[in-house]
Amino acid sequence: METNCDIGIKAVLMEKDCEANLLTLGNLIPKILASAGYHKLGDLTEFENEYYKYHRLIDECINKINEKCSLNLKHMNFWGTDDFILAGKTSDDIVRYLDETYGPLEKKVKLLLSGADDSYWRIIHPEIINVSKNKFDDGHYADAVESAFKEVNSQIKTIYKNKTGIEDDGVSLMQKAFSYKANRPDLPCIQVDNDLSSQNGLNRQTGYRFIFAGSIQAIRNPKAHNNLNISKEAAMHSICLASQLMHTLDNSKINY
Repeated sequence: METNCDIGIKAVLMEKDCEANLLTLGNLIPKILASAGYHKLGDLTEFENEYYKYHRLIDECINKINEKCSLNLKHMNFWGTDDFILAGKTSDDIVRYLDETYGPLEKKVKLLLSGADDSYWRIIHPEIINVSKNKFDDGHYADAVESAFKEVNSQIKTIYKNKTGIEDDGVSLMQKAFSYKANRPDLPCIQVDNDLSSQNGLNRQTGYRFIFAGSIQAIRNPKAHNNLNISKEAAMHSICLASQLMHTLDNSKINY
C-alpha cells in the first residue's frame, strides 16, 4: 500500500524532474531563435536544419513537461501546414515569426521557473504585487515576504495615525487598530464586520485582530527568524496571506 510519505516523495521527484525539463526548454528556445541567423545569411538549408532540430527537441521537452506536471504547454509548427510557407519570406519575416511563436512560450517558462506564473499573481492584491513581485522573480523570497507584510503594516499605520494622531507599529498597532469591546461605545479604528452587535460580527472583529497581529509578529521579517533561505513555495504561501490581509483591509470600514 502506498503511504502518504511515498506520495510526497513522488511529488517532490516529479517537481524536480519538471523543473529540470523546464530549464532544458528555457535553454532550447534561444537556440531556435538564433537559427534565424542562417536565413539572414542566405543559407536556407542550414536554417531549416537548425530550426527542425531544435523544434523536435522542444516538442519532446514539452511532452515530458506535460506528462510530469500537467501544465498543458503547447507548441505549433506552422511550417507543417499551409499557414506558413518558407519560400519568399524575408529574414525579417522569419525573425518576426519566431519571436511571435516562441516569445510567449519563453515568458511562460520563466514564470513557471520563478515559482509564480500568471495564475498565481492574478489573485494577489495589486499593492502587494508592486512591492513583492520583482523581488520574488529575482529569487529574493525572504525580502519579497518582508516587503509584503511591511506594506500591510504601513497601510494600517497611516489609517491609525490619521484617526488618532498617534504613530504606532507592529503587533501593538494591530491590537489597537482592530480593538473593540462590546461594552464600550467607541467603534474600532478598522471595522471588519458591519454588525458588531452580533456575536458573529464580534467574533470576526476579534479574530482578524489576532490574525493581523499574529501575522506581523510571526511572518513580517523572515530574516529576524534566522530563516534567510525560505523556499519559493513558503514565500508564495506568506504572500497569499499578506494579500488576504490587504483585501480584508479594503473591505473594512474605517471609523475616523
